[in-house]
Amino acid sequence: MYYCHFENIAKADIYGYDTLFGFGERTGNTSILSEFLDAYPFIQYIYLTDVKGKLITFKVSDPKYIKSYEQMPIGTDFSSRDWFISPMQSGKLHITDFYRSMFIGKLCLTVSLPIFDEQDEIKAILGADIRFEELLKMQEEIDEEKLS
Repeated sequence: MYYCHFENIAKADIYGYDTLFGFGERTGNTSILSEFLDAYPFIQYIYLTDVKGKLITFKVSDPKYIKSYEQMPIGTDFSSRDWFISPMQSGKLHITDFYRSMFIGKLCLTVSLPIFDEQDEIKAILGADIRFEELLKMQEEIDEEKLS
């Protein structure tokens, strides 16, 4: 369910993706990332890398962790990470196994997928670190609403 929305952010008006995602700018235009974080509060960290795995832009949902994530500045190389390699090779969405975040100390997983241009060339990888505990809470709330 949530992954469909994640794919939608990657497909949204990709023609002109430079404008949407702020490629080439050090700070980047993170408004679309901010909107996604607002809609899905269980996401801790959302980011884009170029096709070489270099971090282009990012957004952190909880302000108390911003300093921690800034330890990975724009340009950080993620090319050896499975969440980067798999969508670059397959052209499809990838979901990692669970792991404990070194920044928040909570159980997380990463969802990533390629961003394509109008010629169907991969131009970036969009990734999101999801707090499993928050995702479970959200699902419990949905289940409780269904029972009401």
